Amino acid sequence: MNEDYIYEEEIYEGKQSIGLAVASFVLGVFSLLIFSLGINLEIGVVSIILGAIFIAKNKGCRGKGLAWLGIGLSILSIGLFIWTVLMLSANKNATRVIEDFTNDNQLIFENQQEELFPGFEDNSNYEL
Repeated sequence: MNEDYIYEEEIYEGKQSIGLAVASFVLGVFSLLIFSLGINLEIGVVSIILGAIFIAKNKGCRGKGLAWLGIGLSILSIGLFIWTVLMLSANKNATRVIEDFTNDNQLIFENQQEELFPGFEDNSNYEL
């Protein structure tokens, strides 16, 4: 009867958990989904750390693909966030340049209008 009983230690001996790899993958996917909120930076860094720990501890076992995928998705998420911030700041600068250009052209147009038609004022109030 004692020979039929298998201890838990014998069952799980040699099998390694891939929990860190799965956590890295899930956090990588989640950080990619919410990259525009800004909290993806913290989640992405945690995902990268968990994946790196799993890869360092488990040489040549299953789960490395999930860990690498989690790391890659997190890096992509962080890169997208940085790219979005840069594009938004560039857009603000571009908008400012366009507004300045438009204002300068409006002044030039008003000056040319005054030169071409001296004494002309546009006081038209069109009401329907």
